[in-house]
Amino acid sequence: MRLIYTFDDEKEAVNFSSFLSKEGVENSIENEFDPVSKKPVFQLWILNEDDVKKTEQWLEEYKKDPKNSRFTPSLFVFSKKERQTEEEAEKEVMEGPLRQSRRPSHGFGLTIFLIMVCCALFLVDSVQEVKLAEQVPLAKEEPLITPLEQKLLFDFPKHAALLQQFFLSYPVKDKTELEHLPLVAQQEYKRAEETPYWEGIYPYLVPKKEAKPLKEGPLFEKIRQGEVWRLISPVILHRDFLHILFNMLWLWYLGRQVEPRLGKWRFLLISLIIGVIANLAQYFMSGPFFLGYSGIIVGLVGFIWMRQRKAPWEGYPLQRTIILFLLFFIVAMFALQIFGYFLEFWDVSNLSANIGNTAHITGGIVGLLLGRLSYFARKKA
Repeated sequence: MRLIYTFDDEKEAVNFSSFLSKEGVENSIENEFDPVSKKPVFQLWILNEDDVKKTEQWLEEYKKDPKNSRFTPSLFVFSKKERQTEEEAEKEVMEGPLRQSRRPSHGFGLTIFLIMVCCALFLVDSVQEVKLAEQVPLAKEEPLITPLEQKLLFDFPKHAALLQQFFLSYPVKDKTELEHLPLVAQQEYKRAEETPYWEGIYPYLVPKKEAKPLKEGPLFEKIRQGEVWRLISPVILHRDFLHILFNMLWLWYLGRQVEPRLGKWRFLLISLIIGVIANLAQYFMSGPFFLGYSGIIVGLVGFIWMRQRKAPWEGYPLQRTIILFLLFFIVAMFALQIFGYFLEFWDVSNLSANIGNTAHITGGIVGLLLGRLSYFARKKA
């Protein structure tokens, strides 16, 4: 089964599909939604690999002259009754190929479950953020972390724990008030600030004239204590509504393609592999305070792209425009981060896109590599 062409117009898709059926070529049309153009598209699939070459030749002829009478279907080609009316025949021509649409037989329940988990945790985390902001006026300025994030971020280093404890004990409204706190409180704050933690290699790439000396903190503080779920758990956390909306729409769109073809367990495995490796790369680059599903999203796009080239008969319907759109987004964010890096390097401004580009790029590479493995070939129906 191979995706041959994507039509923007339903009637054109049905006409060409009807022509193929008349020529004895088994085919089907799938109605999909294009998230880029936000319009329905109609994908033409050829069921037998032996019919692909001649179908491509006919398609080239059709695109040159779609009004050619050769490709205009007779209203009675699909008639099963000798006295069928013209209206009934036309309805059969227009609807028949769409009714024959064949999707992979396996469901995508795991995709739905993952979306539900991410949304539920986002709601819990949002409530906790509101409560934290009420307790600590400086919550938006200081790296204070909700109880949920403390358990699910890649790490919750001692540095962050001490700062959290300090601002909960002394809820100052402005940092200038720190000077008026008791000496014991000032010492607690100084101890928290001076406690080293892993900040990633990025700060070492941006030397600043007046920056305090960098202290290399311990790696994997919580993971070394047995909290191994942190290797993957940051992916199910999201920063704000647009963040989770963007990621969940992509997870829905891609999961509906990958999970039915691999089965839920291999889909889970490929997501775990991409997520863990992307998280490790992001941690080494920028430290533990990152979250979001986008590393896996890019990895799934890379995986589908590779499967389309290595095994096109598996029928992944990801369009080239979708891949280019996501690639453009990643390149744009990467360019913004590079621009911000040079501003910091020249000590002009501290501009940060706050985007996990390391996770995006790493996830994409891992997805491409996994797409080359026969283990992740399409599951047989």
